[in-house]
Amino acid sequence: MKITDNTWLWIRSILFTLAMYGLLFAYVVAYQKRITLATFSESFAFTGGILIGLSFALSGLTYFFNIWDSKLRYRKQLGLLGYYFALAHSLTLLWRFPRYIQEIPQAYLNPEALLGLTAMAIWTFMAIISANWAMRVLGRNWRRALRLGYIAYGLLVIRAYLILGDTWREWLSDPVTLPHPRLLLTCFALAVILLRVLLEVALRRKKKTVAKVTRI
Repeated sequence: MKITDNTWLWIRSILFTLAMYGLLFAYVVAYQKRITLATFSESFAFTGGILIGLSFALSGLTYFFNIWDSKLRYRKQLGLLGYYFALAHSLTLLWRFPRYIQEIPQAYLNPEALLGLTAMAIWTFMAIISANWAMRVLGRNWRRALRLGYIAYGLLVIRAYLILGDTWREWLSDPVTLPHPRLLLTCFALAVILLRVLLEVALRRKKKTVAKVTRI
């Protein structure tokens, strides 16, 4: 049986994801110096955040650097796999922090929980509309809807700072250990968001230049 191009995209993406998870899991173990449920949970979050960020970043990378052009077609697969890892992290929180089950809705009425829920809701919506039928239904609005993912990414940056801001400041003042995995992920997320801003600026300048040339 012949393997289709789409299947190969998934196979390569899954292999890349497994390698990425193994690498990031090893880093979390090195940081925590033990293996617990929290190790797997943080590794899920780390991997999911990196994969989703790569999915977003490919648009800007392919615009500014031609070497990334062949990787653009993996954007959907990386985004979905990243979502599944983020979802797995969210589910592990129910075991790590029983209050999310025992204290409904009080446990969710705080900034950290609300930011996390909002981000996951946005990414769930994006995962649903990633199918081909959604592209046909939404038409030109499809790409705009997918850009909501940047808002979710930004919300998780704010959430991470609210939870771990003090820990990060302590490390920055005395960096004698490995940086917290969420600090690395947050720096990566900020770089992805900055890349998107630069892409928007470049596209608008290009549009203005084309419009000016057309008028001439």
